[in-house]
Amino acid sequence: MVIVNDPGFWAGDTNLFKGKTMTYFYGRWTYKFEEAARQGAKGCLIIHNTEAAGYPFIVQQNSFNTSRLQLDNRGKDIKNCDVIGWLPETVAKK
Repeated sequence: MVIVNDPGFWAGDTNLFKGKTMTYFYGRWTYKFEEAARQGAKGCLIIHNTEAAGYPFIVQQNSFNTSRLQLDNRGKDIKNCDVIGWLPETVAKK
């Protein structure tokens, strides 16, 4: 499990990464899924926080709640996790 946004957002340190500014690397959900796969994870769940993401969890519920197709990467050095998804911060805390 990982949390949305950059480490600088959570630390409140403007010198860490870009502070509260989300960067593609480290902050975006696509990068988190990609990096989890590169590190050998079989799955990756992102903990959603509305302030950190910039939008409410309902956006994920409406846009990520469907079949997701991927290109056939067999024989290529491209890794994907078997399971990816989101959960609200309230559920993660439980």
